[in-house]
Amino acid sequence: MAGSFEIAKASYSSWIKAIERMLWVLAIFAGFSVFIFATPKQNGDAFLFDNSDLLALALGEQITDATFTGVTNGNDAFTVGAQSATPNGPRPTFISLEQPTTNIVLSSGQTVFGRSNEGTFDIEARRVTMSGASIITSSDGYRIDSGEIRLDFKSSELRAIDSVSVQAPYGQITADDLRMTGRQTADGQTKFKFEFDGGVRLTYQPGETGE
Repeated sequence: MAGSFEIAKASYSSWIKAIERMLWVLAIFAGFSVFIFATPKQNGDAFLFDNSDLLALALGEQITDATFTGVTNGNDAFTVGAQSATPNGPRPTFISLEQPTTNIVLSSGQTVFGRSNEGTFDIEARRVTMSGASIITSSDGYRIDSGEIRLDFKSSELRAIDSVSVQAPYGQITADDLRMTGRQTADGQTKFKFEFDGGVRLTYQPGETGE
């Protein structure tokens, strides 16, 4: 009888230890979930940097392979990159960019990519200006070439102001000035409105079906 009692006691002890381990796991998961699930949504005025970038900006130093990320007022995620970035001093409000790139992921799933030879990033205005062989392409088949392109993340607006050329699925449009704004439709798609000004010329290129 004594032997069987010891076996039952050992079995009971193992069961208690298993419950204790399970409770510890649940407690740890609960602790992490506070950070995972209760993290507030990123504010449209906020930008994300890594620690080294923050230190360099605070010292007013040039950053190589810089990356700045944030969201527009329309809740579209964007990234601004550059071969090098030079702030206008400690606590910068303005950053000069060499070989800048921009990438915007619209809430509808469409993507917009841009690049140029040089540019600037106005942090307070949340505006990127790209100059020198500026190109914007979109995942739905549009391409914009211009001497200067401005991307306003507050108003979700694009301005091209120098020798504008737009290649669209239906043809090509050239003009002196372009203003493009986006709006989201009821089905979640993003539609763009193009407004051209000055020397506007359309070259229509119908598809193979003639439509």
